[in-house]
Amino acid sequence: LRTPLTIARGHLEVHALDADPDPADVREAIALAVGEIDRMGELVAALLRLARLDERGLERDDPVDLVELAGRAAERVRGLGERSIEVVAEGDCIVSGDPGLLEQVLLNLLSNAVRHTRPGGAIAIEVRRRGGEVLLAVTDDGDGIDPALLPTLFDRFTRADSARRRDRGGAGLGLAICRAIVDAHGGVISGANAPTGGAVLSVLLPAR
Repeated sequence: LRTPLTIARGHLEVHALDADPDPADVREAIALAVGEIDRMGELVAALLRLARLDERGLERDDPVDLVELAGRAAERVRGLGERSIEVVAEGDCIVSGDPGLLEQVLLNLLSNAVRHTRPGGAIAIEVRRRGGEVLLAVTDDGDGIDPALLPTLFDRFTRADSARRRDRGGAGLGLAICRAIVDAHGGVISGANAPTGGAVLSVLLPAR
């Protein structure tokens, strides 16, 4: 929370509070400050979601068709970048839980895949029944995951894009929220590098 506040205050102090400010500099400072405030708002919202899950757990126990959810999430993510997104589904893939939270997990995994692939890259969503469980996996053909990050990939504030500029990366809470949601549904989430390159993020949930 301190970082966006410091950046916003710095820009406003240097440009907007100058004795004889240049209007163009003031507009730029305000735009930068608003951007940092928006980033802080996203971080606060993510922390609140985690706190609610920690305190209350799941509040819904609906049947959720993960095949339908995958198709819906794929359509929502197509506008994030020039990526091909394929859905591969097999079997009866109904689980129990909160459909909104489960969709958030998949949207987080997909947006993460878009961030770590190049324009023209390929992303696949696999949904399969495995005995008493349902597998939901997102595979991409990007650069994969730094092996040193794999043990802490789903910990809070772990940023897989730490080498990038802050304005291009996240706060390191997206995958932590995914794990909290999956845990609340009695499932397991994991990450690995695909043998052919790229990353695979997998969720196993109890079938309904």
